[in-house]
Amino acid sequence: MTIFKHALFHFGEGHQVLKAIEELGELSVELARFKRCPDNIIECIDEIADCYVMLAQLREVFGADRIDQRILEKTERLKRLIET
Repeated sequence: MTIFKHALFHFGEGHQVLKAIEELGELSVELARFKRCPDNIIECIDEIADCYVMLAQLREVFGADRIDQRILEKTERLKRLIET
């Protein structure tokens, strides 16, 4: 069992989904601050790391294969936008 699956089992899926929302909100706040004052780069890095951990758990909740497929599709779309 991965640490991410273990966290979901230990804390509960619903709790971890709410925690992901919280962490994404904190990242949003730090990015807004960064736009005004780039001195908070460490805070941004910390929040990005927190979000990665929570996103890894959400991959377990919603299905990594399905998410990977959508990432591939969206990356291809981005590639087309850049090339035009």
